[in-house]
Amino acid sequence: MWNILIAGLVGGVAYLVFKEDKKDDKPKANKTKKKVVRSSKSELHIEESIVLLNAIKKEGFDSAIRTYSDYSDIEDAKFHSLVKSYKNSAGKLEKYITSKNPSDAKFDVSTSEALNYEGLDYGFLSGDYNDWKGVKDAKFQDLLSDSKDDYKSLVNHITKKYKISNLNDSEIDSALKRLEGK
Repeated sequence: MWNILIAGLVGGVAYLVFKEDKKDDKPKANKTKKKVVRSSKSELHIEESIVLLNAIKKEGFDSAIRTYSDYSDIEDAKFHSLVKSYKNSAGKLEKYITSKNPSDAKFDVSTSEALNYEGLDYGFLSGDYNDWKGVKDAKFQDLLSDSKDDYKSLVNHITKKYKISNLNDSEIDSALKRLEGK
């Protein structure tokens, strides 16, 4: 009986010794965790800024802001507040135009035609297409005024942030070169 107990004890000790030896035989590279390289917050901000400016250049301001991306990696509370205001007012204006279609008596053009052919930013907000003073619809004028104010505030914020004078292609290209470090 003692023989069995001693054999069991010796076997248990031998098992523990060999188990420890096996642990020591493992290569040390497996014991360390691999480091995951992630972009820093500033790199994400730069990448998202590049996405924003490229989208404005390619898609146009309104589409870039309202549909292209939410630009969530841009850490700029004022930017996000201005985007939210712009989306809200531009959406209300667009909805009103598509449902009521007020016409400009001064130039004999309907707002829905201008929206379809010129888009919201060029056709209504930038002031380059028409001033829309010939539309005698008070609600349209209020919505247009709110949208223009939000548009101008957001454009001014973006141009100041990226140190450009406006959002034309050459200015955007110069901002992109600075962001890309070229």
